[in-house]
Amino acid sequence: MKNKKFFILLSALALTLSACNFGRSSSSNPSSNPGSTSSQDSASSVSSAPGSSASSNNVIAVTGITLNKETLTLEETKSETLTRTVIPSNATNTSVTWSSSDNSVATVSQLGKVTAVSVGTATITVTSVSNPSVSAQCIVTVTVEGGTYGSLNKPLTVAKALLLAAEEVPNPNDYTLEPVYVRGYVSNAPTDKGSYASGIYLKDSLVDSVSLLVYSVDHTAEKIPYQNDLITLHGYITNYNGQIEVATKGTTKAEIDAVVRGTSTITYSIKNATLNAGAPVTGLNGSKITFTPTPAVGYKVDSVLVGAEKIDPKEGGTYEAFVKGDTVVYVLTSDTDSVIEEDTMVYSGATTNMVEGNNAATVGLDPLMFTVISDKPTGIYAGLN
Repeated sequence: MKNKKFFILLSALALTLSACNFGRSSSSNPSSNPGSTSSQDSASSVSSAPGSSASSNNVIAVTGITLNKETLTLEETKSETLTRTVIPSNATNTSVTWSSSDNSVATVSQLGKVTAVSVGTATITVTSVSNPSVSAQCIVTVTVEGGTYGSLNKPLTVAKALLLAAEEVPNPNDYTLEPVYVRGYVSNAPTDKGSYASGIYLKDSLVDSVSLLVYSVDHTAEKIPYQNDLITLHGYITNYNGQIEVATKGTTKAEIDAVVRGTSTITYSIKNATLNAGAPVTGLNGSKITFTPTPAVGYKVDSVLVGAEKIDPKEGGTYEAFVKGDTVVYVLTSDTDSVIEEDTMVYSGATTNMVEGNNAATVGLDPLMFTVISDKPTGIYAGLN
């Protein structure tokens, strides 16, 4: 009996010690208690306390956005970049997104570059990434490219330029407010050197009767305006005593922007010679052509005229020239058999086969058919065959 009571007492003591150890172990291991706060959360809680540098209360929110322009007008194909300002400037996240209400009218890049596409109106919106409720807008109006005065890509026709002149330069010495871009075909262009830059006329087609005078233009060698060329130029339109023309204003001359070379005809005027079969009859302005005139028996080539430019005779008989609008090639020949030989007769004043002076034509002689001999101090004599 005593042994049984002792065993029960010993067991109760063991259970009591075990319970104490269990409670001590549980309190030192928070993870074993589902309702307890972990050490990481506790640390997080501490770091989130007011005054901590990692506090979410330190995020500076975007409160506003402004654009440098609230309205913008662009011609088709033109671009302009809008500038946005985020308020406050030290906001934690200043990123924005850009969008257009109608990409068929105007597009916008994520850098704010607006590009006009077609005539119409579109709204460009810039929105804060961190605060989408904050945004700003710009209304973009797209107009026809070129506008009133034309542009390089869309110049005015000659007819429209003349209508503009009637509206803006009705009085002598009036000028348009801005340079006008005009495109037309060149007619009546001079072909002599040094005059290509003045006195040309523009037409909407080469068969038109209505034309616009271009008084003077600046140009490079590659942009000389030849007859039949299609050119684009810009300059002020003026009323010069009733004559509407593109001319100077101050020191600014009309300037050629682009040239599309036209095709011109080449006509040959030849006597006492034949032309090679491959001689070109048309050519692109500015291109080089070659031709070979072969004189008839007893004749020689004296000179070649291409338009107003003279080419001296050369050996081989092949000539080179450049097409400068519709051109006439003249080949001048003379009879090599009609050579005037020296006459040894002494002039007595009565002979009929001596011609005094240098005007042989007065007695029916061809000046190209005789040789002038001049060994007298008082006169010029021509010896006849």
